[in-house]
Amino acid sequence: MAQCVPLLTDVSQCVPSLNDVSQCVPLLNDVCQCVPLLNDVYQCVSLLNDVSQCVLLLNDASQCVPLLNDVSQCVPLLTNVSLCVPLLNDVSQCVPLLNDVSQCDSLLNDVSQCVPLLNDVSRCVPLPNEVSRCVSLLTDVSQCVSLLNDVSQGVPLLNDVSQCVPLLNDVSRCVPLPNEVSRCVSLLTDVSQCVSLLNDVSQCVPLLNDVSQCVPLLNDVFQCVPLLNDVFQCVPLLNDVSQCVPLLNDMCQCVTSLNDVSQCVPLLNDVSLCVHCLMTCLSVIHC
Repeated sequence: MAQCVPLLTDVSQCVPSLNDVSQCVPLLNDVCQCVPLLNDVYQCVSLLNDVSQCVLLLNDASQCVPLLNDVSQCVPLLTNVSLCVPLLNDVSQCVPLLNDVSQCDSLLNDVSQCVPLLNDVSRCVPLPNEVSRCVSLLTDVSQCVSLLNDVSQGVPLLNDVSQCVPLLNDVSRCVPLPNEVSRCVSLLTDVSQCVSLLNDVSQCVPLLNDVSQCVPLLNDVFQCVPLLNDVFQCVPLLNDVSQCVPLLNDMCQCVTSLNDVSQCVPLLNDVSLCVHCLMTCLSVIHC
């Protein structure tokens, strides 16, 4: 608990996943207080483990629980690498989000040394469904490729929002995170133009502009659209990009990723007004 370092620090300014501020807490604001994205790592189908079985990140509250099991046991998704729980469902089978903590800093720490989001494709299913079609987000930990594959070609996801490439350049082609820097701008820089993480890469803005400024994953939820469209039709977050529709369309039945599964608090109160990005599990919403 004492070591829990929030991704985005100010709880007083951070509101729930966009539903009820009084009931929810930021996704990665104060890890010691926040409810993980998926409750039980062992019970919940890994977000990126078996796409054929993977339940939508926030689709069925009864099957999907917070990403980081128990706040008391886990640290922020990308804060304390030494304690960080793997993003994938079975820790024993999947390499932690940041495989070699001794060599690499957390995803939001030093992008130049950042370890691939999905360390080893051979052991863990990469973010995109088909490994044959999509290069894993960051495949070889031994090479310690930066979050955006080639630092010389792309600025780290959280480094320079003006040059940052989208988390998933072109979902229609299942292009990995560090693909075409020239085509895409960062994921969520300009909330006024902000579109869903996988909506329109041509307009995408950076994921987390500047960590020091605590820019929410989708800064102004009222101007952004949700990451994925229909919970009921959506296949795993990246199971089949050709069929994948927004992950958070129907808020009425979508369980919040930040509150209490039992309360089934929608991750996004109103799709028409809110947006959320759980692609990298770095979702931190500020309303």
